[in-house]
Amino acid sequence: MSILFKNCRILTREDGKYKEIKNGYLGVDQDKIDYISDVMPTKKYDEVKNMNGKLLMPGLVNTHGHSAMTLVRAAGSGLPLDRWLNEVIFPI
Repeated sequence: MSILFKNCRILTREDGKYKEIKNGYLGVDQDKIDYISDVMPTKKYDEVKNMNGKLLMPGLVNTHGHSAMTLVRAAGSGLPLDRWLNEVIFPI
């Protein structure tokens, strides 16, 4: 299954900088993005969706956070890191 999203704004990142493509095309084949451009692809896709007025961008996913640590902020205060982790945090 392949799908082409057309006429959408696409936020990409190239060389460490964000770039916006207006009226762009984003092609997906199976579970991989295989085309991003402001030019219509020559490849035929199984399905085409008009995304006029929509923005496609990478997901905003935080896979590593420390917000839960606020619950144990004062526990083991003043201990060196290895003792703090092994004696206080890991048992909790």
